[in-house]
Amino acid sequence: AFLLALALLLASGTAAYAGSTSVFSVKCLSTHQLADDPIVNPGVPGAAHLHEFIGNPSTNAFSTFDTMRAAQGSVRCDTQSDTGGYWVPALYKQDGTRVPVLHSFFYYRGPAGVKQIPPGLKMVAGGDTLNPPMPSEHAGSLSWSCVDSGPFYAQPPDCTSSGKPIKAHIQFPNCWDGVNLDSPDHRSHMAYWTTAKTCPSSHPVRIPRIRFNVAFNIKNGKGTYLSSD
Repeated sequence: AFLLALALLLASGTAAYAGSTSVFSVKCLSTHQLADDPIVNPGVPGAAHLHEFIGNPSTNAFSTFDTMRAAQGSVRCDTQSDTGGYWVPALYKQDGTRVPVLHSFFYYRGPAGVKQIPPGLKMVAGGDTLNPPMPSEHAGSLSWSCVDSGPFYAQPPDCTSSGKPIKAHIQFPNCWDGVNLDSPDHRSHMAYWTTAKTCPSSHPVRIPRIRFNVAFNIKNGKGTYLSSD
C-alpha cells in the first residue's frame, strides 16, 4: 500500500521557533503542481506522483535550504519569512479531475523550552490511504474532517451537510534524535511523543509539533483518491 507522504523541508527563520508562544500559525496558498519530491526523489524531476506545492513557489526536485530561503518575498503565505516547503499528494475525483487546494494552515505548537527546529530538517508523515488506521491522539498522523473540531475520519468524508470543504489533517512527529536532519526512510530520525507526552529516549529532543490543515475545494470527499494511492 502507498503512503500519504506529506513532506516538509524547513527553511524558515520565523516559524522554526516556539519561543514563549504556545502556538504559531501561518496560512498559505497553493503555488504549483509538479511530479517532484525534493525529499524522496531529490534532483530527479518527474520521478514522483503529482504533488500540490504550497507556500514557496520555488520548490521543485532541486530545492535546498538555500534556494528556498532565497524565495523570501515571493512566497504565498501571510508570513513572508516562512519559506518552508510544504507539499501534499494531489487529490482527484472519481472521474480523474484534480481537486484544487483552497488554502492551508500550518500550526507550530510547543510550550516554552522546546528546542528550535534545526535548519534544513526533512521529514515525511502520513498513513496508508488505501486501508488507513484510525487516528490516535498522540500520533494521529493523518485524519480527515469537515470542521477543525472533528469528528475525524480515516478517509475523506462527505461534508455536504456542513457546507464546508473536506480537510486533511496531518500531524508530524515532534521528537528528534538530535543528530540527523534526514534518514534513508525520511522517518527514522523522528518519532512521535508518547501518550504521556514525553519523547522516547531514542529521540530525546522535543521540537514544536507541526500540523497541516489542508482544505480541498470539494464538499463530498467520498470516492476521491490521492496521487499516492
